[in-house]
Amino acid sequence: MSKLDLRDKRVGVIFLTLGVLTIFCMVVYMATWSNFRDYASNDIAGINYLAYFTFLSNILVAVWLLLVGIANCLRHTHNDTNSTIRPKIVAIGDNLLRPTIFGAVVMYIFVVGFVFYGMLRWFVDPFPWRLWYARLIDFFVHAVTPVFMTVVFVLAKRDKANKISHKDILYWLVFPLAYVVFSLSRGAIVGWYPYPFFDRSWEVFATLRISSRPVLVPILLALSVLLFWLFGLLARLVWNKGIGDE
Repeated sequence: MSKLDLRDKRVGVIFLTLGVLTIFCMVVYMATWSNFRDYASNDIAGINYLAYFTFLSNILVAVWLLLVGIANCLRHTHNDTNSTIRPKIVAIGDNLLRPTIFGAVVMYIFVVGFVFYGMLRWFVDPFPWRLWYARLIDFFVHAVTPVFMTVVFVLAKRDKANKISHKDILYWLVFPLAYVVFSLSRGAIVGWYPYPFFDRSWEVFATLRISSRPVLVPILLALSVLLFWLFGLLARLVWNKGIGDE
């Protein structure tokens, strides 16, 4: 099966388009929040937008798409002038295409979609249809970007010299682990949590009788590490197996 060349100019244009669209969706979501805040499961404003792993992961995806897209377009642009900026941008794009970085971005956004539709959707009521743009943006950041990045990762042409190692997966765990520690610490101080499973007053924890902080915090940290480690192993398997199939 033919693989997708992520350095192709046409792929770069697609990346640029989706990157701009991702930024646009998040800006519109924040700008119009007051119109549908009464229907949301959590009241957010200001810096709290950045407290969501969904927003942070979509920002990472948008930056990755924009930089790689720009690099691809410049890579295939014929320019006789001696420019020092162009090769630097192309080099940045090449670095971002390395599986050690690309795989991390894909894993983070994949977990966003998996956790939302596999868990949170059961506890979060969707926006009413009259707020169609809120539902559309919600679907975009939780489904479109995770599915798109996952498909690109699976279909990407591999460099046989670049495999994903188990050590790479351990590095990938730093960001989500730091996020969990930050969310739990900040929530304990300000009394606001981006997700219900970070709040020890969540009724599920009360039912399981694990709402005490000394018990709950280690459990959340262990589950977070396990979740991302397992998906990291899956990403490694998919990528390295793809090298053998080429």
